[in-house]
Amino acid sequence: MVVKLRKKGCPPETAQELAVLVLYDLVILLDDSHSMVTEAGGTRIATLFKVLKAVVEVYQLARDGGVVSVRYLNGRQGHKDITKNKMEVVHATIRYTGITMLGTQLRKKILKPFVEQKQMRKPLLSLILTDGNIEGERKGLLEKNIYNCLARLQKDAEKTEDAVAFMFARIGEDPEGKELLEELDDHPIMGSWIDCLPGAL
Repeated sequence: MVVKLRKKGCPPETAQELAVLVLYDLVILLDDSHSMVTEAGGTRIATLFKVLKAVVEVYQLARDGGVVSVRYLNGRQGHKDITKNKMEVVHATIRYTGITMLGTQLRKKILKPFVEQKQMRKPLLSLILTDGNIEGERKGLLEKNIYNCLARLQKDAEKTEDAVAFMFARIGEDPEGKELLEELDDHPIMGSWIDCLPGAL
């Protein structure tokens, strides 16, 4: 992985950090809510696709089949084994409508099928691409569902809490979204399993 990244011009330290991806199965939860199209000119949508494309291209170096699964907050149709050759298909099926129920959909579409119900061969990295502006669910549900997942894993005889990690990539500069994700990143108990990337414009 490091050699492949270096050949693409990646700096040595960054290549070493990204090489950790070979240890994980990567699944992505995309924010396809109406709030993603509120900025003039569809700025967030363009950024979302740009970030997604970059992630897929890098992760394909770690797993030949690409990203294990891409799922949407609101859309029912997901995609498996996403490589850079399938990016246009993914992009074409996104319909930006509905609300941002991050906690509800993270459990329903990622944690339940991939962690709770599946026999895992590798730890799972859940990447959530979102503006972070939660709607339609009670305050604190996202935090609660992540905490419950980690607590459940601690009691699992075959897994540990390190069987799952969370990464949030914030799209845009929504102040409430920024505050929410920073609180998760700095959480005194769960922060070790959660990373939040700076806002992408």
